[in-house]
Amino acid sequence: MLRSSALAFFVRKIFKGIKKSWEQALPRMMLLGELRQMIELLKEYLIEDALVIIPALMILGKIIKDTPKIEDWLIPYILLGFGIVFAVGMIGFSFDSVIQGILVSGAAVFGNQLYKQGKNRDDD
Repeated sequence: MLRSSALAFFVRKIFKGIKKSWEQALPRMMLLGELRQMIELLKEYLIEDALVIIPALMILGKIIKDTPKIEDWLIPYILLGFGIVFAVGMIGFSFDSVIQGILVSGAAVFGNQLYKQGKNRDDD
């Protein structure tokens, strides 16, 4: 009798641990799915020359975030301006370069949000 109840206790503990780890892994897998979708969209709509702007904008966003006098809600708009300027500088002035600047700015902000949300889920 003691053996079966001890075995049942350990089986319940193991399944509880598996369930908990699965619940923790599921949000990460969903974030990875969103990240894969974003990468596929970037490959489809962005030209290769513009891809280098995304990490540059992410670094610039971090620098701006650490600036005390600029409020957080302004950062995406500032990055949008820089993204358009960088794209026009790399590709030349055209409607396509402005669209590329908007897309890389969106990718940089969206990538940052995915990172922050994934980090916040890990903390929970």
